[in-house]
This record gives sequence, C-alpha cells and structure tokens, in this order.
Amino acid sequence: MSTVRITIDADSEVGRIDPARVDATSEADIALQIAKDEADSFEVKASLATPDNGPD
Repeated sequence: MSTVRITIDADSEVGRIDPARVDATSEADIALQIAKDEADSFEVKASLATPDNGPD
C-alpha cells in the first residue's frame, strides 16, 4: 500500500465541535443518552439470542 500525503487545513470547520452546544450539554442529557444507548444494546442482544436467529 502506498503512502499518501495530505495537507490538513486547520481553519476548516470539518470535524470541529460547537463549543456552545457542548457547554450547554448537562449531566442529565448525558445520562439520558447513556440510558437510551444501553436500552438499544439490550434490544439487539435479545434479538440475537432468539433461537430463530442462530446458526442452522
């Protein structure tokens, strides 16, 4: 695989965060998102654990 050189533009807005939005995020917002993510992961685990989703 060849090495490709690129130039990074430090003034570019791509990949940057919105500091005001980050500062406005409360601990409660983060806890709610964690709870939603965990609930989603349990649903996925449950769907994979059903007999009809296993290997034949």
